[in-house]
Amino acid sequence: MGVKAPPLLSSHKDAMLDLGLAAFLFAASHLIPAMPPVRRPLVARLGARLYGGHYGTLSLVLLGWLLWTWSQAPFVPLWQAAWTRWVPAVAMPVASILLVVAATQPNPLSLALPKQDFAPHRPGLLAVTRHPFVWALTLWALAHIPPNGDLAALLLFGPLALLGPLGALSLDAKRRALLGRETWRRMAANTGSLPFLALLGGRVRYRPAGGDALRVIFGLLLFKILYAMHTDVIGMPPHP
Repeated sequence: MGVKAPPLLSSHKDAMLDLGLAAFLFAASHLIPAMPPVRRPLVARLGARLYGGHYGTLSLVLLGWLLWTWSQAPFVPLWQAAWTRWVPAVAMPVASILLVVAATQPNPLSLALPKQDFAPHRPGLLAVTRHPFVWALTLWALAHIPPNGDLAALLLFGPLALLGPLGALSLDAKRRALLGRETWRRMAANTGSLPFLALLGGRVRYRPAGGDALRVIFGLLLFKILYAMHTDVIGMPPHP
């Protein structure tokens, strides 16, 4: 005859299983539709606009469920180290700048608000990465795994971090197909994908675009605002 688990232990186990399921479905909802054999028939049947609306709604619903299950999950420590508190303090200024770049710099090569007036010969901060929004999200997720050091945080931030490199590869493939291989190659020639790798490796050089300095300033201001709000909104101080 088995021993019945205490109600509190059982509820903690259920909460962790719910979080694992939410994390799996959130990741799957981004990876599976990106596959051409899945995406093309759906777009052909629904149309690009309706498909995009359904996809966006599903993503928001699953993200909300993921965040809710994370808030209900118990704390299961995996590691604890004081130095890990410095990771977000170092990574988040870069992530904030990349987010501002994505919101303000013309970029037909990736997810960005302005699409027009992109100058391939002077890509500015896109030399760091042509996917600033994707890598801003990835840096945010990666930076918050070490200082939390628990299973729930790993299940929350892990799938979000995984979507970064996979999302960049998917976006490159989509833009190549949309623009044509030669046009895409010409437009992307002075940009990198993985942040800073092409610059540090000497494959591309920084060629300033108008407004680069302002983007850096506003990115640092955004970081300062998020830093100041962190304790009140998240309930945990961001100080190392």
